[in-house]
Amino acid sequence: MKRILILIAIIFISISTVFAQKELYFKSAKEDSISIKNLHGLAIGAGTNFASSGIQSSFDIGYFVESKLSKSMSLIWGANLLNSSYKTYSSPNDLTIISKYGMQLSLFAEARWYFNYKKRVMKGKNGTLNSAWFLGLPIQLNTSYLNNNQPIYLSLTTPLTIGYRQSINDKLFIEAAGGIGISTNFYSFTPIPYFKIKAGYTFK
Repeated sequence: MKRILILIAIIFISISTVFAQKELYFKSAKEDSISIKNLHGLAIGAGTNFASSGIQSSFDIGYFVESKLSKSMSLIWGANLLNSSYKTYSSPNDLTIISKYGMQLSLFAEARWYFNYKKRVMKGKNGTLNSAWFLGLPIQLNTSYLNNNQPIYLSLTTPLTIGYRQSINDKLFIEAAGGIGISTNFYSFTPIPYFKIKAGYTFK
């Protein structure tokens, strides 16, 4: 009887060890497979824009591509049509300040790290369309206002941001990001606050 009990104990321990190893293997395999996805689509956004007269509100629409660099890092790039208001003088002889509508072209690229993406997915939370908190370093190259008679020039904005993206379904997402950075017209540099909200539609 004693030998039978010892044999049963050995078999039980062996089976438990095998199942524990399998569980660890499957858990590791699942964890290793967690990764953000490549995306591309259309986006509309609203936020701050730097003009020669100061910080202005802006609205943009454009096309973006998000290319996966690693399981939690990506590079987002694309082009926007930027619409904003700006202040100017009514005429060279009249120094009354008036607001006008401005339209610019914008090229952008952003290195982004979704730093809690893996934890979210491991906890069973939604990771669709790379939903997670992120750190970003967007670089935006803007033309001057195209709908006036001023000469064309370029300006560059580079903020460091923190933000959050949330999918609405498997096609739509919204996100918001804020931070602080530098804006330059390549002659002078100005520190600026940065805030932007965006909604995106992705193509599969």
